[in-house]
Amino acid sequence: MAKINVDGIDIEVPDGTVLLEACKQAGIEIPHFCYYAKLTLMGACRMCLVEIDKMPKPQTSCTVLVRDGMVVRTNTPEVQKMRRAILEFLLLNHSLTCPTCDAGGECELQDNVFRYRGGESRMEEAKIHRGVTSLGAFIDKNMERCVQCYRCTRYCDEVMGVKALAMVHRGAKMEVASFNDQPLDCVLCGNCVEICPVGALTSNLFDYKKRPWERKQTRCICTYCGDGCSLELETEENRVFRTRGFLESGILQSEYRGVNDEFLCVKGRFGYQFLNHPQRLKTPLVRRGDELVPASWDEALEIVAEELRKAKSASPDAVGFIGSERCSNEANYLFQKLARAVVGTNNVDCRTRFK
Repeated sequence: MAKINVDGIDIEVPDGTVLLEACKQAGIEIPHFCYYAKLTLMGACRMCLVEIDKMPKPQTSCTVLVRDGMVVRTNTPEVQKMRRAILEFLLLNHSLTCPTCDAGGECELQDNVFRYRGGESRMEEAKIHRGVTSLGAFIDKNMERCVQCYRCTRYCDEVMGVKALAMVHRGAKMEVASFNDQPLDCVLCGNCVEICPVGALTSNLFDYKKRPWERKQTRCICTYCGDGCSLELETEENRVFRTRGFLESGILQSEYRGVNDEFLCVKGRFGYQFLNHPQRLKTPLVRRGDELVPASWDEALEIVAEELRKAKSASPDAVGFIGSERCSNEANYLFQKLARAVVGTNNVDCRTRFK
């Protein structure tokens, strides 16, 4: 264990702890963009600079590992001045469209600008403007908002193992890109959108829909398969606007973890549109003559039971049972038990995925 002092507070943390995490344990929040607990240490954004005794220059707290006896100062006037300077650099070509940006209200850059009052710029030249481009079926990118933190590219590489994204060009023209600017050749999980600290990568299904304070967040379980992934539904007036995972750091940080940790697949993240579809079935339908009419669950299940009884007495092999990938293994086991032990047919199958 290492004993360190942060802003006059003595704390004890395991050897090798990242200084930024140690400060967090002491209740001291250090601003950052590039740091994420699951990713390798990088020090790209420089927002987390702190002063450390016996070190001649400020250090990035997201790349420094604690040592016994370390004395750290995180909020001196000089540190605040450096953070304001970093924000000024980040805003040089940043599009000041917070009122229309989908990240408005939950943007880490926006929060830090308000915190350090870093909105003023000494730059007289015109900003470099770049339009919104598509990265695929669900993902748009706006490089006027990018802070070059590398979170999206590192997450795609180190966590997903896909390497579908990379940073290209240099300086003010640096941007996130797919190979040869083609649509993303991946599973389109959208985790790059979730981990972005600003509004550089967004879901085009959610663009210009709702503000954070207008939406109700509800923790629930994804129903697209039997894995039971945890997610958060964002709704208003019984209409779903977005689904999200639970991140380990940042504004959307949550201590809650499901079986999926923070990961969501393309269906879990973008497949919620059917919930709002006007033709979505909300009650059982039974056939009366040539028409399908609404019925209660009791009435519908009684009809199903009666038809199965008729089939069992006539020819059980004339009946087939198709299970659902949305059910748990236990539910599908009972389903096949109903087919084999009750009805007496071995015609049992199960869909394993959606096409």
